[in-house]
Amino acid sequence: MIKNVLFDFDGTLADTRDAIVRTTQAAFARIGLQAPGEEQIQKCIGLSLKDAAMQYPGMTPETYGRFEESYHALFELFAHSNVKLYPDVADVLSRLDSRGFKLGIVTSRGRHSLLSLIDMLGIASFFDGLSTVENAAHCKPAPDTVLYLLDRLGLEADETLVVGDTVYDLLMGQKAGCRTCGVSYGNHSAEMLSSVSPDAVIGSFADLEAVIVNLNR
Repeated sequence: MIKNVLFDFDGTLADTRDAIVRTTQAAFARIGLQAPGEEQIQKCIGLSLKDAAMQYPGMTPETYGRFEESYHALFELFAHSNVKLYPDVADVLSRLDSRGFKLGIVTSRGRHSLLSLIDMLGIASFFDGLSTVENAAHCKPAPDTVLYLLDRLGLEADETLVVGDTVYDLLMGQKAGCRTCGVSYGNHSAEMLSSVSPDAVIGSFADLEAVIVNLNR
């Protein structure tokens, strides 16, 4: 019986792709490196900033510190005009909350950034807990981020559904012993998501409630 739902943030609840791409490319330019292309950046969304950055050509441990500082400063400039909720997210969250589901966010984003964004988007009140990069010794696809929130909220893994737009999210949930649901409107395709055998893959956030009903039969 699914009683709890934990969501990835970027690409699942909110469309942050343009903000991340523009911020990454601007940060590379600021430190004098050739920026990666949009497709390459998109493939790394969902990983921690450091794990993503170290996959880009030209990035080294020595240059990462300057990149990280530039990225955090620039993201604030791009976020407010380039981040928006996906369709139906606020309505579905409201209904799940009113029906007594425990809701949380499990993300590779930093806590300060996440709090700022969910407040800006008007969804902060729906969540019982947040697990961010600060709470994980190992980031996605390791299960640490989910395990932290299960422990903090006293949730059972087999009663919990993890929802995300990347294979990193799904593997994270599976390794924590949770059920998983991929959303194909984010950063990984339905084919990529299906390759790790989640319990469901949906093309619209509005379909999430039907997935929960089916899992609870």
